[in-house]
Amino acid sequence: MRIVLGCFISFLAFISSASEDPCDTNNYPIKNSRKLTHPPSYSLPAIYYRKDNSTVIVPVKDAIELTKENINNANSILKLVKTNILNSLNDIEIDELIDSESLWSWPDKIPQENYEVAIQTVIGYQAIFEKSLLRNLAVVKIDDSLVESSFFKYSHGTDSTATDKFNQVHKVVVLNKNKIIYERCWFDM
Repeated sequence: MRIVLGCFISFLAFISSASEDPCDTNNYPIKNSRKLTHPPSYSLPAIYYRKDNSTVIVPVKDAIELTKENINNANSILKLVKTNILNSLNDIEIDELIDSESLWSWPDKIPQENYEVAIQTVIGYQAIFEKSLLRNLAVVKIDDSLVESSFFKYSHGTDSTATDKFNQVHKVVVLNKNKIIYERCWFDM
């Protein structure tokens, strides 16, 4: 009976640990952190990113500069991604504030050969918002109220429950008074 009970408890522990998302934990060591400041206004045209009640707004001129500087032309996919992002940013009317999601959304039945371009495009837009926050270029609002400052932290650790070689977890979080403004998590070896 003890063996059966022990096996059952081990099985439950395995199931619960397998269903946990490594990005949901905050137990990884903090490798970098700092206070960020945010400008009180922005120029149009601009793009924004929204998460729950938080909005990050970046002027298009800054988004274009960040794209030119941060997306490498190392291969044909990145070259295409950079061109697509720059074209979509340049097409924004002078007095518009655009949800960035409308710039990178793609059809449900995207051809498989375009998956990499689509994925890298989403990553490119994430990079615009992340870099603009880290460089104090982005205007931030929580519940439609301007936020003067926030707190950035970068955590990195090992996921002990990983079943493959991608067990290194990286987390970037920007928050203000425990409200998440921006969050990104990724895995590598």
